[in-house]
Amino acid sequence: MIKLMTPEGFAELMDTMWPELLSAMPLGMGGMMRFMGKLGPFGKTMLFMMKPMPELMPKAMDNLMPHILPDVVPLVTPKLIRYLTTKK
Repeated sequence: MIKLMTPEGFAELMDTMWPELLSAMPLGMGGMMRFMGKLGPFGKTMLFMMKPMPELMPKAMDNLMPHILPDVVPLVTPKLIRYLTTKK
């Protein structure tokens, strides 16, 4: 549990939850991101341009982890992009 309180631990936890996290995104953003992940290199470039994506994180995350969020987002973003571009 203590490891989850670190940016790295929290990023690892999020890496196991992409389907649920993407489904919970507002305004169909999860679907849009899934679509971009299927566009191959062009979509991957678009996803990298969205870094660090803090505005895409749910507001609840901002309330729960205000101090580590800036450290978590750079760790989570490459994992999300990998998930979106390699998911079959």
